Amino acid sequence: MLDESAPLVDGTPLLDRPWFWAAHLSMATEDGLVEEAFGLPAATGRSRLADPARWPYFEVPLNGGGVAFVIYENMLDTGQIPEYSRVLVIDGQAAVAWIAGCACGPGLSWPELEGLRRAPEADFGVLDPDQRMLLALPMLGDLHVPGHAVEMVTAALQGAGAGPGADALAAALVGDHARWKPSTWQTTPDGITTCDGEHSPRNPFSANAVDQRAVSGALRP
Repeated sequence: MLDESAPLVDGTPLLDRPWFWAAHLSMATEDGLVEEAFGLPAATGRSRLADPARWPYFEVPLNGGGVAFVIYENMLDTGQIPEYSRVLVIDGQAAVAWIAGCACGPGLSWPELEGLRRAPEADFGVLDPDQRMLLALPMLGDLHVPGHAVEMVTAALQGAGAGPGADALAAALVGDHARWKPSTWQTTPDGITTCDGEHSPRNPFSANAVDQRAVSGALRP
C-alpha cells in the first residue's frame, strides 16, 4: 500500500542514470548480464538505493486514468541492516508484485506491460514510454510473449544506456525471471485477468490475492 507517512522521495531524477537501471533490473536477473550490458556493477547501484531515510518512488499513469507506483521500501531489520523491496502498487491500494528477501509475483502480463508503456500522455509521473516499461519490467512473468518482445525491450535498454549485451539481458528479463517462473494468463469474458503463479497476487487462489476485478480494470491495456 502507498504509505504517505513513509519517507517517499520522487525518483524521476534517477531515470537518466545508467547505474539506476543496472541496479533496478538486477532484481529480476543475474548481475553478470546487467553488468555486461551496462558496464556497471549492479551491487553498487543497489547500495545507493537502499537508504532507509529515502524511499524513491515512481508514478506511471494508467490507461484508465489511475496510477501505478513503483516504490523502493527501504526498511531496517531487527539488526539494523537495510532490507529493501521493490513494490508495484496499483492506484495506491493493491500491491500486485514485490521483490525483497522473498518475492511474490508475477504482477503483470505482457499485454499489460505494453499497456503501461503506451498509456496516454499525462502532466505528471514518468513520461517516457520506454522508461515506464523498464520500471515495471521486473514485475513481468508471462509464458506467452509475442515475437517482438525481446526486440522492444532491447531498444528500451539501449535508450537507458545499455550497450553490447542489451539483447541477452532483454531475453532474460522477458523470459527467464530470476525470482519466479513465467505464468499462464487468462482473461474472462467480463475482463478479469488472472495468472497461475503460485504466490502471485494476481492468482485468485493465492494467499496474497488482490481484488482481481479492480486491478484488471486499472491495468486494462
